Amino acid sequence: LLIRGAGLYYARDSFFYNTTLDRYERGVQQLSGRLWVRALPIEGLRIDAGIEGTKEDLPGQALTPASMGKKRITTSNVLGYNDRERTRYVADVLLERLEWFDVQSLTGFIQSKGTVFQDFDNNPATDSETLQTLPAKQLTQEIRVLSKQEESPLTWLFGFNYFYDRASGGQDNVIDLGGGAILEQVVGIDGGIDTYAAFFEATYEFLDSLELTASLRYSHERKFADISSVADIGGAPFAPQTYGYVETDTYEKFNPGGSIAYHFTQDLMAYFRATTSYKSGGFNVRPVPDPS
Repeated sequence: LLIRGAGLYYARDSFFYNTTLDRYERGVQQLSGRLWVRALPIEGLRIDAGIEGTKEDLPGQALTPASMGKKRITTSNVLGYNDRERTRYVADVLLERLEWFDVQSLTGFIQSKGTVFQDFDNNPATDSETLQTLPAKQLTQEIRVLSKQEESPLTWLFGFNYFYDRASGGQDNVIDLGGGAILEQVVGIDGGIDTYAAFFEATYEFLDSLELTASLRYSHERKFADISSVADIGGAPFAPQTYGYVETDTYEKFNPGGSIAYHFTQDLMAYFRATTSYKSGGFNVRPVPDPS
């Protein structure tokens, strides 16, 4: 059993001096840690697992410096914060006890959350602020079946992969328009990806110096996006405005590949590889008027 751990705390003051508010902007703080474990419970079974987390406390906006000698300044009157948290779990399990092949499982999971608050006029007494939240999750699971690393000239592997991605959150906006009119807007965001894939690769060695490799991957991907917006202006003769956007699409692709490699010596090798890949499309999730 082997255990390793590490941690980090980082803090600094802001580089920017706000001439409008006569103060330095919000600084940066970061706290992160990592724990990794390797276990060999029985012969032919290896388990690696780890967890790491990060928490960041950042300024509420991206600051653009103005040049004034060596001092970086900003004149914004927006106050707020930007908090981000992320936790990642990983596991790698390798089983080498079977006679004809080995089996490997690779698992990863990430959970994150971001919160952004901005007070546009630096005045808690008036309603001009926005709050954004965006939690997200990702999961990937891959199973591999591998040939034994023996003296055979043929080595191969095949496997399956699943990828899951979800993000859902929203944004609440309250803006004082003056004259007793207040704009209130609630935006909802939801989207995700589901990907299923199968892959195969084989390599054959000729005369201990020449290797030929062929590979094939099939991917099936589904994406969806859902955004909605409801806006109302209190104290003004306007009816609430509702907008929405919902879209789903799927993508499928076969991706072949191959390579040839030649070993001149034990320390010198040259190869040529040709392969294909693809990137699926996406959506411009802009709200449009609800036809109903």
